[in-house]
Amino acid sequence: MRYEVIVLDRSGSQWERWRSSVALTRALIGGLGYDRNLMIGLVGFNDEVLTKSTYTRDRERLYAAIDGMIPMGLTSLWDALMVALAYEKPRPAAIYVVSDFRDNASELAAERVLSLARELGVELHAVIPPNLPWRPGAPAEAIDAFIPPLRHLPIPIDEPGDVPVEAGEAIAAQLAGERIFRPKLTLDSVERELMQVVLRQV
Repeated sequence: MRYEVIVLDRSGSQWERWRSSVALTRALIGGLGYDRNLMIGLVGFNDEVLTKSTYTRDRERLYAAIDGMIPMGLTSLWDALMVALAYEKPRPAAIYVVSDFRDNASELAAERVLSLARELGVELHAVIPPNLPWRPGAPAEAIDAFIPPLRHLPIPIDEPGDVPVEAGEAIAAQLAGERIFRPKLTLDSVERELMQVVLRQV
């Protein structure tokens, strides 16, 4: 069996990216339909880190865990990554972090977490979701066909200690090196890009 953990950022800075974050996370979960040897766990985080699901092949259970999240609060990226590394036995072969990477609340130092990942031989992947219209019925109707309307709408919140987008890009590179996926999810690319995620061609 291959074990992976998805780490989904549900902090306040994600509200503009929430629909695309949900779509990309669901695409990662969709890999279960193509790989019978795959098991997935889910960690959600803002300034708190919560294990949302232990390893499972039950897609509906994972989808339900995502549906229960609302983006709010600060961003404790490195704390969440440490939880994913120490997830449960067996340790994950790969961790996919879906985030804008604008960390502003971690208690753990980046190097300590990254050093452990290297020591354990865990692949780290960064998935940076694009900003999208998040109100159902907004422009980009083609995207609506691939990204289900949300059951609840995120509310824009200006979080204290906000981190510039450029700083988030640098943190993503620090975490994943060249294993960074920046999908555009445009009218012409959304189907292809989501399938790349499903098949782990990122």
